[in-house]
Amino acid sequence: MTTLSRDLLSHLRRHHAGKENAVKREALLETVRLWGYDTGDRDLRECYAELGACAGPNGVWWPASWSEVEECAHYLDDKAIGHFMRAKHLREVHAALRQIKQLELWG
Repeated sequence: MTTLSRDLLSHLRRHHAGKENAVKREALLETVRLWGYDTGDRDLRECYAELGACAGPNGVWWPASWSEVEECAHYLDDKAIGHFMRAKHLREVHAALRQIKQLELWG
């Protein structure tokens, strides 16, 4: 576990346990930078995801109950399904481009 991970885990458990104590990602990033870490948003998201923190529209928090874990998991499932459906739609809408690419290969 990195120092950032350890500090972040401690902070989330102490100050943001339970969904009602969620912190907006931007505020959490600002806090982490105040601690002296030179990290970006994507790295922060990867860090708290690896720790098992919950995240959603209301922010980031350390789960206080199994129901919060389940709620967060359902939120992530819904996002994943939405991304999958968008990718499928994109391929369907632009299927003609696949045919053009194949023709270019043979032409």
